[in-house]
Amino acid sequence: MTKFKLFADPEKEEKWLDEMSENGYILRSVNPSFGLYRFDVNPDKQFKPKARVDFRCLKAADKEEYLEIFKQSGWENIYSSSFTDQHYFVQSETIASDEIFSDTASFADRYSRLGSYSIAVGIFCTVVNLLSMLIPGSFEYTGLLVIKCICAGIGIAVLVSGIYFIYKSNKIRNREAGVTETYSTKQSFTPVIRKILITIWIAVMCGVVAGIIGFIAV
Repeated sequence: MTKFKLFADPEKEEKWLDEMSENGYILRSVNPSFGLYRFDVNPDKQFKPKARVDFRCLKAADKEEYLEIFKQSGWENIYSSSFTDQHYFVQSETIASDEIFSDTASFADRYSRLGSYSIAVGIFCTVVNLLSMLIPGSFEYTGLLVIKCICAGIGIAVLVSGIYFIYKSNKIRNREAGVTETYSTKQSFTPVIRKILITIWIAVMCGVVAGIIGFIAV
């Protein structure tokens, strides 16, 4: 059975994978770039293997050792990408713990690494698309301009999500250290992110409309 799902937060992704496992399905392969998950029916009604996700940039030699540690701990690697730094593991033995992180700091580090990666990708996509608009003749083709505006908007959205992941990483660390957040910080951050994303979307759509009107006027 193949499922199509897209996730921005690995914690929500793992929760969904746990639900699939509870319903009797084992994750066998995944292509996170396209949101494709392939499951097999679990013949064992007692052992319901969990799936976990990690983000880690590794050299070839370090990657082999990294995967071997998980294997010895009862986790099977079903997907590993050096391009996106994503690694998916499924419990292969009942002795494996339910989590791949030994402590809260390691759990927070995952979001820190994901945030850094997202910020880098977001900045790159945004800058490249904005600079490409400075090329002479860039505004002569509406279709090309629309694509550039959309790509720039996606780049900004990825950048904002990276900032959110860094914030979430710090939030987890503060919670572990017993640092209490103020009501305003706790309640207002998510709405602010939502407003930023809405503003970006409106800006992109305004750019598209402006480009179409300009093309028609010419």
